[in-house]
Amino acid sequence: MKSKLFWLGMLVMVLAFGMMVVGCDNGSDNGGGLTAEQEALKQELLDAYNNDMTSEEKAAWEASAIESGFSANPNNWSDMDWKNFFDLMSDYYNNGGEPGGGNEPGGSGGGVNQFIGTWYSSQTGGTFIFSTNGTFTMSAGYSGTYTYNGNNATLTMTVQGVTGSYPITINNGKFIYLGATYTRQ
Repeated sequence: MKSKLFWLGMLVMVLAFGMMVVGCDNGSDNGGGLTAEQEALKQELLDAYNNDMTSEEKAAWEASAIESGFSANPNNWSDMDWKNFFDLMSDYYNNGGEPGGGNEPGGSGGGVNQFIGTWYSSQTGGTFIFSTNGTFTMSAGYSGTYTYNGNNATLTMTVQGVTGSYPITINNGKFIYLGATYTRQ
């Protein structure tokens, strides 16, 4: 446990430094959707993952990645995954950054908000867009609020005059809503 906390602390320091660099971004990207600063930070993190981490440290990273809705190995992340990762870290650090402290975007706390971003279902063509302020919209025209705790969220919305709460859970980077599977875009 102490080793995990130590490496989590190290990751936080690297990310805090990296977010300072990303915060000074001039908006240019390298054609892949990442800014030059984000690309440099991505390469630093991949280098640390591939060359410096022990197997135990990699296992802790991978467990955290899965819990946050990403695939375990960052070498397999697309540029969109990296952009989502940087967005999550930026939102987290710009909103208090205390794990479980209730300062995280989206409301209730319980870790980094894994829901932020656009989720798409290839089965229905539908989308969910979760914002940092605890609101969401659906391509079906509905919207509402959400609270989260870890990989669980409760959506609250009014459909045809009836307000209801709907639980969803991210599992292996996906969640199911009304039988359709949604993945992060």
